[in-house]
Order: sequence, then structure tokens, then C-alpha cells
Amino acid sequence: MPRLLVPAFILLKLISHQLFAWPTYLLFDVSSGTRSLQKEATWWRVSHFDPFSSVFRPSEAIYIFLSDIGLALVSLGLYFASQALGVTTVFLLYGIPWFWVHHWLIAITYLHHNHPEVEHYDENGWTFVKGALATVDRDFGWIDRHLFHGIIGTHVIHHLFARIPFYYAEDATAAVKPLLGDLYHQEPGSFYGDLWTTFNYCRYVEQETTMSGVMKWNKHA
Repeated sequence: MPRLLVPAFILLKLISHQLFAWPTYLLFDVSSGTRSLQKEATWWRVSHFDPFSSVFRPSEAIYIFLSDIGLALVSLGLYFASQALGVTTVFLLYGIPWFWVHHWLIAITYLHHNHPEVEHYDENGWTFVKGALATVDRDFGWIDRHLFHGIIGTHVIHHLFARIPFYYAEDATAAVKPLLGDLYHQEPGSFYGDLWTTFNYCRYVEQETTMSGVMKWNKHA
């Protein structure tokens, strides 16, 4: 591929990632590790919409079934709305907001858990604390402050104490930062700039030769 086309190709991949990663995950469990499954299964039996999927425990089947009923009712409502208002109107009123919410959901989760300087661990190096600290707090600007009420800017403390209410997260973060020292990761850069940089840089991890059980992002990805 000509080098001049590489940025355009990466941009296309990033847009696809932002718009279609979540449905792909729900339908085919893409990006999940095999150890997250309750049992071995073929690729068509890992859907999050299948009550008997290998993703879930047998006792959870009823909840997935009820969720599917809810999705079917919403789909039926959208169909009747399209008949009454037109497909274009429903797409503008429902489809565009859906894609926008999807974009934010994927971007926030992706940026919380990926950063060029954040280490990863294999089964020999992983501990709860190391895994919890393999995340990063980011500045999402006015959207975090005024739309999300600060809920997405402090993710490290959530990993350490999953039950902490979000309205205590900033105070708790300020309290633990001096204790964590260099183990605490924070990125004050711009949201879209960080998304572009992280998507370009964080392609794959490789074993760190000087530390057992540690993996780092490849510097030349």
C-alpha cells in the first residue's frame, strides 16, 4: 500500500472500530479471551443474544431470553415507526443517536484500557493489583464534566474498588495517587488525539525481556 494512503486506511479502520466493534462483540464475542467462556463452543454459539451461549452460565439463560424479548419489542416498535414516519426519519431520530452512543461506549472503554506506557501481564505475572492498575485515567473534557458528571474520568479507582460510587471517585483518586506513585497512570491529552494515537500505536504486545511475566506494547507497531 502506498505510504500516502496509510493514514486514510487507518482512519477507515478506526471508524469501523468505533461503529461496529460493539455489535461484532455481542454477536460473535470478538476480542474476548477463550477463558471467558463457560465451555468450549463453535463460533456461532458465543452470541450474547443466545440464551444457551457458552458466554453464559445455564442459570442466566432466562435473563438473556427476557432481554431478547425486549429487543424484539423495540425492533417491532421501530418497524411500525418506520411505516408511520418513514425509514429516513427513524434513522435520523434513532439510528444516528445509537451510532453516537456506540462510538462513545467503545472509545471510553478502549481509552481506559489501552495506553502506550501501560504494561500488560501474562498468567505468570498477573495479580489483581497489577491488573487493576493496567488502566489509565483520561481527561474527557466538558463531556465528562457536564454530560457524564465526572463518571468517566476516574477509571483506575474503579478497578481497585469496583463498588465505589462515582461521586466519590475523584476524592478517592486524589487520596490513593500519592500511595500509588508511578503505578498510577493518567493522560491529560485531548480525547480525539489520544484515540488516534492509541489506535495507531497499541497494535500488539510482546514479552518484556528484562521482567518476567510483563508484556509491553511493541515500539515499532
